[in-house]
Amino acid sequence: PGDNRGILAALFLLDILLAAGVAFLDIGLSARTALILESLSVTVILVLCVNIWVHNGTVFDTHQLTLTGVKPGGILVGTVLAIFAFVGFESAGSLGVESRNSFRNIPRAILWSCLIVGLFYVVVSYSQIYGFQNVKGGILGSTAPLPDLATHTGIGGFAYVLDIGIVCSMFACTLACINAGSRLIYSMARDGMGHATMGTCHRVRST
Repeated sequence: PGDNRGILAALFLLDILLAAGVAFLDIGLSARTALILESLSVTVILVLCVNIWVHNGTVFDTHQLTLTGVKPGGILVGTVLAIFAFVGFESAGSLGVESRNSFRNIPRAILWSCLIVGLFYVVVSYSQIYGFQNVKGGILGSTAPLPDLATHTGIGGFAYVLDIGIVCSMFACTLACINAGSRLIYSMARDGMGHATMGTCHRVRST
C-alpha cells in the first residue's frame, strides 16, 4: 500500500507539471490539447455506451423510462450530483480577453458547452444504469464502473482503453483548471485586486 501511494503521488505530480508546462507555452496549444484529449475520452466512453445497448439487445430501458422505483430522495441526490458535475462549464469566460468578439463568442461557447455536455451526461448515466441492471450489487457495488461495464458486456480488453481515456480526461481537466485559474488571477491583478507581478495593473484615475 505504501508503494502504491508513492506511485500515485508521483503520477499526480507528473500530471500537474506536464499540464503547467503546456499551459505556460501557449494558450492555443493548451486549448487544443485539452480539446483533443477530452474528445478522445468522450469517444471511448460513447463506444462503451453503444456496446451496452448492443449487449442488452435494445437502446430502451423500460425501468428507467417508466421511472420504476424512483423516489424523491433519489431525485434530490441526483440533482445535487448533477449540479456539481456541471461546475466549471463557465470557465470559458476567463478567456474572454484573449478571444475575438468575446461578447458574442464566449456566451455561445458557454451555452453550447452546457447543451452538449448535459446531453453527454444524460446518455452516459442512462447507459451505466442500464448496463448494471443485471449485475449483482449494481453500479453502487462497483469501484470502477466504466472498466467493470466493459468486462460485464464482453469487451474486457477495452477496459484498458477506458483507463487511458480516463487518464486523458484527468489531464485535460487539470489543464483547464490551470488555464482558468491563471486568467482569473491575471484579471484580478490587472484590476488592482492582486499583486502587480501577477499581471499588468491598469488604474483609471478620474479627472
